[in-house]
Amino acid sequence: MRRISKKAYFFLMDVIFAVVILTIGYMMISSNRIISYDEVPLALVAENTMNLLSTVNINDLCDDACICSNEVLEDFCNSGKILNKEQSLLDYFGEMKKNPLVDEQTDGERLFSSLINESIRTDIFNAELVVEGDTIYTDEGKDSSLNLISTKKIGFGFYEDLGTGNVEYWGPYLIEVNIWE
Repeated sequence: MRRISKKAYFFLMDVIFAVVILTIGYMMISSNRIISYDEVPLALVAENTMNLLSTVNINDLCDDACICSNEVLEDFCNSGKILNKEQSLLDYFGEMKKNPLVDEQTDGERLFSSLINESIRTDIFNAELVVEGDTIYTDEGKDSSLNLISTKKIGFGFYEDLGTGNVEYWGPYLIEVNIWE
């Protein structure tokens, strides 16, 4: 009988290790599949809506001449109802509680409705805005819905009374956005 030389033995071990490594690599690559959803998950819609409201500032949507990409926001800017353009949209809903020029319920409902109609599919999803326990805007069907996602953030800020120079601070207010199908 012939003996296997040491070179052949190492070559055989090298081949076995290579096959094991390649097999493990192939199994890892083939098991990673992209999951595609036909529908957008409700939690993602709620999170994106809250992120949109909390990261987009009013001055991102309106210029110095009060020309805005949202008609309701432009109306508020032209009528002087926005006292601090440097704040986010979410913070502006909090400011509405303190701002004497704004009717929180009517103006808040009008603005939130226009923002929601531009940002989510209202034929599929419904929304509600609650600021410090007061419902500002709500759609129908919340009580009968089986799926409801709620996102909450704290809003606080300030504005300056240009006539007197006094700075008014408001908040912190708990601001809640509820989304359901």
